[in-house]
Amino acid sequence: MLFRSGARIEGSVHARARDAPHPLARATVQAWREGAAGDDLPWVAQTDAAGRFSLDGLAPGTYRIEVAEDGYESLRRVGVPAPATALALTVRALAALEGVVRTAHGDGARGASVVLAGSGVWPPRTVPVFDDGRFLVDRKSTRLNSSHLVISYAVFCLKK
Repeated sequence: MLFRSGARIEGSVHARARDAPHPLARATVQAWREGAAGDDLPWVAQTDAAGRFSLDGLAPGTYRIEVAEDGYESLRRVGVPAPATALALTVRALAALEGVVRTAHGDGARGASVVLAGSGVWPPRTVPVFDDGRFLVDRKSTRLNSSHLVISYAVFCLKK
């Protein structure tokens, strides 16, 4: 028989982009006991493939829960009681810029590239265009250094 002391906070993390929420795997979930000294280390868990997490061995009380994952806004929830089950947390994907580069005939511009520069986008980034002319600029894949972007210019380059 296995005995565990302490309380548990468990739940799931989902991500919301333009579509319905989906489980967020490998997100970091941290818990700090409210009212504890400021130098306390957090309890940490990582979500599984289904977005589930479990923080075990907590002292009974209330906790501040934070969720972080690259490409998503951070989430903070305060006053979470321990023990707690079925805690549902949803984070939002950071903004992305999508578009289509078309030729003069209206076809997708195969082989084109998009160059972006501006606040949070320096040095300029070149983004490839898919065969159908679509492109996607997201914070994670382009290693942008700001969650707030002001695009000063975008240049669409066609290869001949």
